[in-house]
Amino acid sequence: MYRLLAPTAFDATRPAAEVLRIFAQAGIAAVELWGGDAQHVDLADEAQVAALREVSARLDVNICSIHAPFGDGADLAALDEGQRQSAVAAHQVVVRAAALLGVRHIVIHASSRLPENADVAAHTAAARHSIHRLAEDAALAGVKLAVENLPPGYIGRTADQLAQLVDDIPADVAGYCLDTGHAHVCGLDCAQMACAMGQRLVSIHWHDNHGQSDEHLLPGFGDIPWPPLFNALAQINCPRPLPLTVEARPPAEMTLSEALAHVQQLLASLARLRVDNQS
Repeated sequence: MYRLLAPTAFDATRPAAEVLRIFAQAGIAAVELWGGDAQHVDLADEAQVAALREVSARLDVNICSIHAPFGDGADLAALDEGQRQSAVAAHQVVVRAAALLGVRHIVIHASSRLPENADVAAHTAAARHSIHRLAEDAALAGVKLAVENLPPGYIGRTADQLAQLVDDIPADVAGYCLDTGHAHVCGLDCAQMACAMGQRLVSIHWHDNHGQSDEHLLPGFGDIPWPPLFNALAQINCPRPLPLTVEARPPAEMTLSEALAHVQQLLASLARLRVDNQS
């Protein structure tokens, strides 16, 4: 029902092929590739993308998704038209690379952090325009956009705000990535948000915190209540297996293999709890 992914973003100072080898040695079988650093992997270089696909196949580590760049130079909600078009172009590179890698979806941020006293409506309109343009490319490439809910200070914090961005794009082209840590920092209930996303839920960024900052802790190391979320997920008719990207660094005392075992055990216990609740 679920597929655990590890993010290469936390090792972005290394070449992506090297990170895949490290992950394979730890028993990790699927990843979300970070697409925001050309030193990690230059997604505009088709030869480099093809080589990474060969490495992935040889190691039997599946690249299931790509996290598109965000921040400087990649703000889809920029009000400056030149900056916005540049951001769209950077995302189009990711869409093309995803098609070459056989990746099913890419995760995107609707905006960078908004300036103080920002015209939220204008930024939202710009983001919507950018995402609709990207949806055209994604549809042709057979790639799905997963728009991520973001922390305070960004566009797309709630399910309603996300719906404003993609509501008239076909569901097989654009949907949502539920980021549990971002939702918790915003004071939102992850289970309720998952239900609101419904069939448009494409993937989950699964990590924990204590509600004050985006700590990116392993699930179980913060205070997010997980049983309600997984009970809700069991009721949602979304694509399966649902990718769960564990977007967290292991604690210093924990190896990658130990972190993987911890997350696998937690997920298994949540699955058992769901069965018990339904019996």
